[in-house]
Amino acid sequence: MKNLILAIILVVAGNSFVLGQQTPDLEHYLANPYFYNPASAGVSGTKIFLDYHKQWSDFSGAPETQLFTFDKSFKKDKYGLGFKLINDEVNILGRTGGYLSYSYQFKIGKVQSIRFGLEAGFLQNRVLFDKIIAEDNTESLIFSNKQNSTNFDGAAGFIYTIQGFTLGFSAQNLIPSNFHYENTSTSNELVYRNIHHYYLNAMYDIKLGESKWLIQPSILAKSAKGLPFVFDGNITTKFDDMAWLTLRYKHKVGYSAGIGAVIANQVTIGYAYGISSNEISKYNTGTHEVILGINILGGQGGSGTKIPNKRLDKLEQQNNELYEKTDYLEKQNESLKSELEKQKEELKNKVFGLDELKLELTKELEEWKASQKNQSSNSNVNTESNINLNANSASEELGQESLKENGDKFVVIGATKTIKSAKKYQTIIAREYKETTMIVRNDAETWYLIYTVKTRSVEDAQKELKRVKKIDTKSIYVGKPWIYSVQD
Repeated sequence: MKNLILAIILVVAGNSFVLGQQTPDLEHYLANPYFYNPASAGVSGTKIFLDYHKQWSDFSGAPETQLFTFDKSFKKDKYGLGFKLINDEVNILGRTGGYLSYSYQFKIGKVQSIRFGLEAGFLQNRVLFDKIIAEDNTESLIFSNKQNSTNFDGAAGFIYTIQGFTLGFSAQNLIPSNFHYENTSTSNELVYRNIHHYYLNAMYDIKLGESKWLIQPSILAKSAKGLPFVFDGNITTKFDDMAWLTLRYKHKVGYSAGIGAVIANQVTIGYAYGISSNEISKYNTGTHEVILGINILGGQGGSGTKIPNKRLDKLEQQNNELYEKTDYLEKQNESLKSELEKQKEELKNKVFGLDELKLELTKELEEWKASQKNQSSNSNVNTESNINLNANSASEELGQESLKENGDKFVVIGATKTIKSAKKYQTIIAREYKETTMIVRNDAETWYLIYTVKTRSVEDAQKELKRVKKIDTKSIYVGKPWIYSVQD
């Protein structure tokens, strides 16, 4: 009888390998993808999840799983750290494991990224002899003790994202280990071996126009070493990443439905119920799973969480757009500032009224020349001295020739034909150079001379002439200053 029971144990253990039951089959892996893939550690902030899974309720020895995960992001999701504890029981086999995870993300352009993850920890396998139901009560005493064996374990994975599409792959039980158990009364030995498990998932977000609704089809393919892949197909409907409904088909296993919500952007709750599609459905009331999550620092839980999260992607996109707009406005501001400085400099050098005055003086000069030409053709009057008194002529040279030791000397900075133009010129000189000037007519009474100093000293007149030449920093003078000398 003892050997028969041990054989039954081996058959049960062997069946667990064939059915791929070395790792739990959880419903809320879209809400907490970190369980299946260490590359999800630290995505979108800091999160804590508690998960309870009861498969095939009311069925003796049915799988039961408790899961705790904690993960945190660093440097804007550049890399992440995670920790998880799992306790899983299937029939007379129990597993308890603890793992540390590390993930790192590489950006590929603006819309693509790839994230890698590694995981290492310990795994304890137990044979729960106290759960064996023996035909003879005395024989059950043989199995009254519990035996366990602990070894190292590891996992690895990656996640690739491009816009609304996510592709992930992970491998668990990477360190193949043998767990040895023995019957102390008969020295019979049971060997339990870990085998590799593989998970491949893909999902795509389909936005419904400009609304907050989203449809997310996804698939999860699972396999154990040497076995073909089986798959789960999912359709998830989400509203603004705050609530979701998931319908799932499990290949050759059954169907399930899950609902969930994110409360105040911090608390995630979810429930899933599944039924079997095979003969085992006659012996159980279905599968139940409850999940509770807390988002400590940012990020969104919820079904179908993208890597990176949809809400964070949107915020990042808005931030990039704002940065681009800010950069554009800064460049525009610099350009406007440069143009303003240029205009300010031009305005600083602009002498209001000077251009109009020059036009008037040019017109006056042309009219005066024309009248003098007519007079010279009708008489022998010499007008050379009058012409040379014009500000645009060689007046300085005439002034030097007319400079006498006796008589008044005027340091002239402008000459006009009319008193109106002369006063305008005075106003400009006073406004721009803060110079006080006076007006005097020349001997022939043909020009109004605007002068700064009247003196009888040749030396003083020459000093003043040098001074007024230097102060003309804005090129206001029309022609060159000169000394106009009048004989006694």
